[in-house]
Amino acid sequence: MDKHKQHNGNVGKGKRSYEKHYLIKRAAGGQVSILAKNNTTDRGVIIDMHAGDGDGGTLPQLSLWEEALSDASPFIANRLANTVYPTPDIILCESHVASRHQLDECFRNQRNVRILPNNHSLLKLDFSQYSWGLVLNDPNGPRDHSVDVLEFLSRSINYIDFIIVVNEGGIERHLGLRDHPLGDSKNATMIRQAYETRERYKWMLDPDQWRIKLGRKKVAWSTSPVINSAFRGRVIVAANFLSQVFSRGQEWQTN
Repeated sequence: MDKHKQHNGNVGKGKRSYEKHYLIKRAAGGQVSILAKNNTTDRGVIIDMHAGDGDGGTLPQLSLWEEALSDASPFIANRLANTVYPTPDIILCESHVASRHQLDECFRNQRNVRILPNNHSLLKLDFSQYSWGLVLNDPNGPRDHSVDVLEFLSRSINYIDFIIVVNEGGIERHLGLRDHPLGDSKNATMIRQAYETRERYKWMLDPDQWRIKLGRKKVAWSTSPVINSAFRGRVIVAANFLSQVFSRGQEWQTN
């Protein structure tokens, strides 16, 4: 199947999604080069926890006759896997049936690609065969980061890095909620849930908290937020070693 085919399942995509894909690709490429270089004879795995349908974002139009799309995360993972040896396995997680079927068509001839119905299925797998791993985590909202799965992966593979896309706009909307007595208002339950959401996810705005939670030594984050109709947020990288990608130019900050 042509990876550029579009359908109505493009949840969370906006006109400038290509900027997010660019940052993910840059970060992932740098980290895979380090992981594979330090484990030259051992097999690795690239995990996409929210693979979607594989369709990319529309790039700024350079041709009047052809629309170009950026590589979405499954194809970023696939391209990176083809740059190192031994070729790492790829695990794509996707809960939407139609999107999963599209991924099946895209990767049906690749023996190193496995597609799971959701990222919590990762909790049932044995990762002892892998010496290194890279995790891509780009959900539609903070609730879907599946932090318990991320923590499990951080314990399951010796050398593993994480690339996490945080929708700051969604979290900050809850942070702007004013405190006031709930009383017996008909909206009391909804307001209480909003307060709980605010407390549960506000830590995600701090890149260093991701580093601590995942037990990594280093963290990098994109300096400018990606902003479009569906998303406003940043790309965060938590790792024990950061590639030179993050020390060049002004795209990233590190700690």
